[in-house]
Amino acid sequence: EDVLKAVDDMMGGGLAKKNKAAVEAALAGIVGELPDRRFERLTDAVYTDYAHHPTELECAVAMAREVCRGTLRVLFQPHRYSRTRALIGDFPGSLAGADELVICPTYAAFEDPVEGGDEADLYLACREAFPDGKKVFLARSTEEAWTHARLSMQPGDVTMLLGAGDIIKLSVVIVLMILVCILVLRKLLKSLNITQALKLGEE
Repeated sequence: EDVLKAVDDMMGGGLAKKNKAAVEAALAGIVGELPDRRFERLTDAVYTDYAHHPTELECAVAMAREVCRGTLRVLFQPHRYSRTRALIGDFPGSLAGADELVICPTYAAFEDPVEGGDEADLYLACREAFPDGKKVFLARSTEEAWTHARLSMQPGDVTMLLGAGDIIKLSVVIVLMILVCILVLRKLLKSLNITQALKLGEE
């Protein structure tokens, strides 16, 4: 019910509740597959992968590069402070295939912060390791990272969501946005059909 209300708040008119079964079925399908996600396509321009270890990250970025015709934008959420600190020298190289990198807040997984292992440390490591010209950003939240990616997207670009933490929730947000667009389009087409029928009736 909260999800349906959120959709209706975004678009108004109660369309989500009127199409409750379709919305719930779509969400159930995507959420049910998220824990096992490996290079899962959300749209032609957005993919998600559970990768959070350097070797996995390098493979995921390479796969994204294969389908990207424009800018490859990677949103990465480090998983655990201890892992980030232990592998901080390996992460930059594994993410170097991206044209643009957005580092999201570290997913703690019940760990307390560890010196040298948070997102700011990884951001600095990537800035130092990457050649001049590669864009590296530090986001205050996964939502902020997605907003940046969405507003920056151009035809041919690909955004890759990487990590095993709550960045997974962005997948649901993106699916909701797609559903909103579909429902709005259906409403618009229905309105156009009614208008056209009225015009034909007047002739």
